[in-house]
Amino acid sequence: MGLIVKKDDSERDYIDGIEVIERSDTPDDLPEVEVELIGGRSAEDIAADASEDERPDDRQPAEGVDEDAGAQGDEDVLDDADGGDSDDGDDGDSESAGEDPFDEAQTLLDRAGGSHRVLFIAGVIAAVVIAGIVGYLVGSGGFSPSTVSSSVLSEGQLGDTVASYSFRGARHDVSAQEAIESEYSLSTIQNEDGTYPAPSAETIISYVRNTILLDEAASRGIEISDEDLDAFAESMLGTTDYTTIADQYGVTEDQARQIMRESATIQRLQEQIAPGYTTLSGPSEPTAPADGNTESASAEYAQYILDLVGDAWDAEAGTWAESDNSYSVALGDIDLASGSATYEQAVTAYYVAYQNFVADATELSDAWAEFTNNLYAEADITLYGVYA
Repeated sequence: MGLIVKKDDSERDYIDGIEVIERSDTPDDLPEVEVELIGGRSAEDIAADASEDERPDDRQPAEGVDEDAGAQGDEDVLDDADGGDSDDGDDGDSESAGEDPFDEAQTLLDRAGGSHRVLFIAGVIAAVVIAGIVGYLVGSGGFSPSTVSSSVLSEGQLGDTVASYSFRGARHDVSAQEAIESEYSLSTIQNEDGTYPAPSAETIISYVRNTILLDEAASRGIEISDEDLDAFAESMLGTTDYTTIADQYGVTEDQARQIMRESATIQRLQEQIAPGYTTLSGPSEPTAPADGNTESASAEYAQYILDLVGDAWDAEAGTWAESDNSYSVALGDIDLASGSATYEQAVTAYYVAYQNFVADATELSDAWAEFTNNLYAEADITLYGVYA
């Protein structure tokens, strides 16, 4: 059976915009018209799709599933989605039995369309989720070299990235081994089971900061010769025996040389930025008198004071170079020209010298901190774990 479409080319009458097909009192008086049958599925054919016998194979219920219960559940869901009430009991059966085939066909079509809409929406959501995951992987370095994801590393994970940083437009990856060996040798920190602890966040940040300072020093042409290296080691540690230094600090001899060279380089940079910063030292306390008499004068204490005050004392004039400098204010009319001073006066001079040292050190430290912070402000760093 096909759907019938009426064809009639005759002119129609219209009343208030409503087309009048034919005026007649009885059906027999209606005119004969031509009809055309259009091939296609009938409403009964569509409705029959819901029957068990003609259900496609891929729509058959899964093994072990109650088909009646599933069908009822589907109807409830669809009814709820359409805003209607579910049919239960005899009332539902009677209504279904008397349902118009066209209405039933439309219901099936609506249900099929609803399923397609659900699948379409689900597909859109899935696409959004996938796009978000891809964006996260790309944005967070998901496709970059392997990154550390555990506080304990195997031998094969020492090359994994523990941090990435950018400085002046260039990106750098820091491996676990690089960070560890900036402070220790691998053998020193290796666990009994052959694994290694991941470098701490503090170690990584210190490594990155030092690397930035070394890059700055290199850009300024600062280089440390072997002679400079030995002089630095002698001044800092009192020896140039790098084997001894390595054993003392738990690193290899090559690491000891490298660490000392880098320290000397950064010190040279500090001297350029804040002259006197690395050589500034605080005063030593005067030695108390053996007999305990703090008021007895001696040439030893007078010389101690002269060494502290330096240019603040005018040796030729035999008086203070300025009457309002910190020493003259604290010591008053002391007669250093006589070559004699007491222990108490020496202690007073010591406290003044120490206060001056703190003030100078703070000023130089602030200058260095401002310089380094301006450098660090040009860097961005990502840590792949903040292990202790």
